[in-house]
Amino acid sequence: MACRRKTPCWTAWSNENPGRRYYRCPAGMTPGDYGFFQWVDREATPYERTLLCDLRDAVWSLRRENAEAN
Repeated sequence: MACRRKTPCWTAWSNENPGRRYYRCPAGMTPGDYGFFQWVDREATPYERTLLCDLRDAVWSLRRENAEAN
């Protein structure tokens, strides 16, 4: 059975799947969640994963610096 709700596309920023897009039930882990989950992108190579994590960390660092300056 499906809830028939639109499924948003999210982007994972974990160390295991940086920048990888996926569809996930908008109900999350709440009652009524039908457990729908599907990756959009292929799994990154080790090189791509390292590069994406480094870029993610640089962006997060700049955002923190900017927030502290304001």
